[in-house]
Amino acid sequence: MSLVKICPNCSTHNINEDEICIRCGNDISVVNPVSIDSTQSQNAIKVDPDKVLNKPCLLTEDGTTIELKEATFGREGIGSNLITDKLTISRKHAKFWKIGAKWYLEDLGSANGTYINDKQIQPNEKTELNNGDKISFSSSVHLRVYI
Repeated sequence: MSLVKICPNCSTHNINEDEICIRCGNDISVVNPVSIDSTQSQNAIKVDPDKVLNKPCLLTEDGTTIELKEATFGREGIGSNLITDKLTISRKHAKFWKIGAKWYLEDLGSANGTYINDKQIQPNEKTELNNGDKISFSSSVHLRVYI
């Protein structure tokens, strides 16, 4: 059982701390969380706890995990299988960096921007990531980071 906020607009199950729906961007700050069993709904995000809790990773909207490593994200980088049909994502959209024990994300001057928790980050500047941050590339790919 876990607490989730169910978006009234698209029925996506968001983590309890979310204020904006990860799928449609709807304001869910006033939505009351509900306790659910992840098998109750096809919209529930299926998470392998070993993947999320034991190593840094990115979680997609459909529950797929991508190992977090120093790499470029884009149509030609990690995650390319998620975005092959989305032309709003640059070939080299952003880069993940690890410095010491901390993870950072840098927008590489993409045409449509990179967002952390719905705030656009400055191009060519490393921005620190925190556990549970929502990352959006353009407005089409949304991931959750677990570090």
